[in-house]
Amino acid sequence: MSSPASPDQKITQKAIIISAFPCAGKSWLQHHSHTGYPVLDLDSSRISFLGDGKPRNPQFKENYLDEIQKFIGQRTVILVSTHEELRNGLKDRGLKYSLVFPERGLKNQWLTRLKKRGDYGLADLLQEDWDKFITGCMNQKGCEIHPLGSGQYLSTIIEDIERQYWTKLDRFLIKSKGRWLLCLRILKRKMS
Repeated sequence: MSSPASPDQKITQKAIIISAFPCAGKSWLQHHSHTGYPVLDLDSSRISFLGDGKPRNPQFKENYLDEIQKFIGQRTVILVSTHEELRNGLKDRGLKYSLVFPERGLKNQWLTRLKKRGDYGLADLLQEDWDKFITGCMNQKGCEIHPLGSGQYLSTIIEDIERQYWTKLDRFLIKSKGRWLLCLRILKRKMS
C-alpha cells in the first residue's frame, strides 16, 4: 500500500469503505487473502480510548474519520466499526460506504460469536440493546445496506460489495471520460 494522505487533502475516493458489525469477520478478512483488493482493518479500539483503555477519547469520531480519510485515495478495502457517530460522519464527509450487519433474528448467533472470541462485555451490551443497534443500522441513510443471513460473514459477501462499488465507479467513469471508455469496456467483455 502507498503512503497515506493527510486528512485535509481533497482526494478522489478509490477505497471501498465497509462499516461492519462486531463479529462480522473484519479481522479474519484482513488476514486471509481474497481475490479483491488489499484489506485494511481500522480497529476502533485503537482510537476509542486514551492510554490504557480509559478514559474514552473525546475526539474519537474525528480521529477515526481522519484515519479513514488518509487511505481513501488508495485502491483498498477499509474495514471500520459501526458506531453510529462514525456512520453519520462518513455520510457527512461525503464518503461512500457499505454497512454490513446481521439480520434482526440472529441475536443468539451473534451473542455466541462474541462469547466465543471472549468479548463478554460487548455481548452483554448487545444482549441489552440488540434491537436498538440493528434498527439504527437498518435505518441508516447515505450508504449501501448489506444484512448478513444465518452463518454468513463479511467474507461471504465481499465480492458482491466490490462488484457493486466498481460497477458504480465504471458508470461514473463512462459519464465523465466519454464514450471511448464504454467502447473499451464492451471490447474487454467480448474478449473475456
